[in-house]
Amino acid sequence: MSRETPLLTDKKLWQAMRSSMALPVAFSPMEFAPWLLTDGGVKENLPVDLAAELGATSALVVDVSPPMPPLKHDNFMHIGLRALDIIGQESNDWTTKIKVDIIQPNVAKINTLDFNKLDEAIAAGYKAGYDYLKQHDMSKKG
Repeated sequence: MSRETPLLTDKKLWQAMRSSMALPVAFSPMEFAPWLLTDGGVKENLPVDLAAELGATSALVVDVSPPMPPLKHDNFMHIGLRALDIIGQESNDWTTKIKVDIIQPNVAKINTLDFNKLDEAIAAGYKAGYDYLKQHDMSKKG
């Protein structure tokens, strides 16, 4: 592992998505020789600058970062996740000049390890996406 950021332009979307979810300590890394990839959110949570490098002139991103409440837990996993959240939120400060629209589902009550709340997370994402389309007059008519 290194700080290098490979562009997985020759991989399937699911492979790139899975490698971006390889959270150190919790989920195994993905191997694409010569790389062993872990969560890109640690270094670059929403890789808008990389999209710009590949020629994008605009980006529509979904930010599912929950607001950070006061840390009440003192176990290893919660402290580690908080550190990653802080680093990830700082990485959202883009330097690119491309147009960025952000969809932010209401996931304030869902944390990274709440796998039992998957249906709630999907519903929040669907609602946020629908609201975005409606606000921008892009929703399906009729």
